[in-house]
Amino acid sequence: MAAANVLIASSLAQSADFARCFPRQRAAYVGHHVDLRIGSVRSPSDMLRLAYFGEPFNARFAEELWDEIEFHRTDTSRASDVRWISELPRYNAHYALRVRQSSDGFKPFTKGFVAAHCGAVIIVAADDMEARAFLPADYPYITAGTSAHQVHDAIERMRVDFNGPNWQRSLAAIAEIRASCSRDVVARQLFAAVAPDLEK
Repeated sequence: MAAANVLIASSLAQSADFARCFPRQRAAYVGHHVDLRIGSVRSPSDMLRLAYFGEPFNARFAEELWDEIEFHRTDTSRASDVRWISELPRYNAHYALRVRQSSDGFKPFTKGFVAAHCGAVIIVAADDMEARAFLPADYPYITAGTSAHQVHDAIERMRVDFNGPNWQRSLAAIAEIRASCSRDVVARQLFAAVAPDLEK
């Protein structure tokens, strides 16, 4: 660790942990970019269309909510499989409640960044502190997530709110996230992280 020129954090929680554990080391936050193979996406505006993109076994309450959410597997062990990308334009809301795994470590808000890139509202758990750091405190689709019933209620709120004031407020929050994780922003963050050493 002492030999490192800079510690690069891909999540805000990791950045805070670096500052706490290694206060004498230079550290930099470089946001996790959206898969570069995802092009421009325009989400539908007719009705709520909710999906989960990820490993189904990681989705919290997947069995209980199977009829309310469409699940699309993103197999990270086979990066060449991009079928899920073609499904993104079909949805205007993404589900991001995950089962915490022992190997997770400091996970970036990647599901939120993908949703934001697609202009889709996202539903997150109240205990997802990384997601909460990017969303305003009054974001309407943060659920306690302690039971499938509570999540079902949050999905119903989304359905009732669709295209109304709460939905529009959520889209405004999503637009800010999209700006914060654009390719240009991430590239500038990376350059700022390594530039001091390039100049030596």
